Amino acid sequence: MRRDEYLRSPAVATFIGWLRQRVRGDKAFPHSYTMLKPVRDWRCNSLWEAHERYEWNGLDFAANQAELDCLAACVRRAVREDDPSAFVGAAHGILRWGGVTPHNAAKLRALGEEALPIFREASRLLDPSHADTSQLEGVRHMNSGWTKVYSLMLDGFPIYDGRVGAAMGYSGAAIRYGGGDSGRPATAPLPVGSGERRSQARPVVGLAPVQDADPRLPAEVGRVQRPGGMGPR
Repeated sequence: MRRDEYLRSPAVATFIGWLRQRVRGDKAFPHSYTMLKPVRDWRCNSLWEAHERYEWNGLDFAANQAELDCLAACVRRAVREDDPSAFVGAAHGILRWGGVTPHNAAKLRALGEEALPIFREASRLLDPSHADTSQLEGVRHMNSGWTKVYSLMLDGFPIYDGRVGAAMGYSGAAIRYGGGDSGRPATAPLPVGSGERRSQARPVVGLAPVQDADPRLPAEVGRVQRPGGMGPR
């Protein structure tokens, strides 16, 4: 499936329309939970307000964006100049920003000069402007850490990790069980790893937990996609 095919899906159009209203604040999106680092209550009433209250590595959205812009410039320059050493250095900086260095950094070092051609080919297959899901088996390295690298190599490619999967799954559940859709969109599966930590979120009134509302979903999906299961990242 290609991007234009995906966007033509009625289920995806419903999701985009639902999300747009809550990003702008036309409709409320109340959410609160207990942050662990630092320990404090966090809440918002719209997705735009969530963006305004974003915090990662002790920095707000603008400061993180500035750091990512710098890292993106470094990794793209390494690709453009065909510099394997600079690419590994830039990729390591991205992993360090994301807090996902231990396993991924070791893999990056093991790849050495092969990292650049491997990730260049993967980014070609993943480029949203022409990606085809039937060809994605050619991507040899993919996890939440590597999506951070790809997201800075490519335009329009999102970071996808457990928090993002939980947020998207929660949003999809809110549409379905809130009356905005009649069923679970078959065209929009949301992969979620089974090792996610239990959410610190507080339930949202009026929305049943996914695992209780639809027992057909795998247990690990219910665990991280329960109401309020998204974090400010």
